Amino acid sequence: MSTYLAKIQITKWLLLAAIVAFQPFSLMAKDNAPELYRRIVTGTNSQGKSIILFDSSAPTIKEFKGAGIYSTEIWETNQAPASNFGSDDLSAHEFILGPPDAGSRFRIVEILPEPENVSGDSLKGTGSHVESKLHPMMHATDSVDYIVILKGEIYAIVETGEVLLKAGDVFVQRGTAHAWANRSNKPCVFAAVLVDANPVKKGH
Repeated sequence: MSTYLAKIQITKWLLLAAIVAFQPFSLMAKDNAPELYRRIVTGTNSQGKSIILFDSSAPTIKEFKGAGIYSTEIWETNQAPASNFGSDDLSAHEFILGPPDAGSRFRIVEILPEPENVSGDSLKGTGSHVESKLHPMMHATDSVDYIVILKGEIYAIVETGEVLLKAGDVFVQRGTAHAWANRSNKPCVFAAVLVDANPVKKGH
């Protein structure tokens, strides 16, 4: 290969590397890597003035191994009425599926196309897993969940049927056994706010 052609080849590779380097994280991420979400939280300083308390990626991401599910914890409250005092990051702790007693939990859930042999093992030990032949990830929490589908589509499975949800749809989950199944070829992302509630029935 001549020096001229070699220079052209090197230039092409350098341009390709530059294009890849400037892609957003979500485009570069591997199939099994979650998106990172910028989280802005306000607070109050010692003079009583409003401030930006946090502006960064949310610190807690839970992977449900064998299910292709990632949960990014945004914020929580642990009493009612909620307290807006303090500067602690209330989401910076080990993952908990349901909301605190008398509290709430806000998260963003990313569900990848469902693997062939989906496993519910990651739910066992959480106290929320529901044994079911319908889906290995069937579960229930003592909460009312307000869910907004942000991207993609997902099947919500309950004990007597299922419904397809698409971007823009809103789902109110009232403490019943359910599971999620992404039967498409693209990830689904939804935002969820879980609010503490009385149990629907014993064991749930």
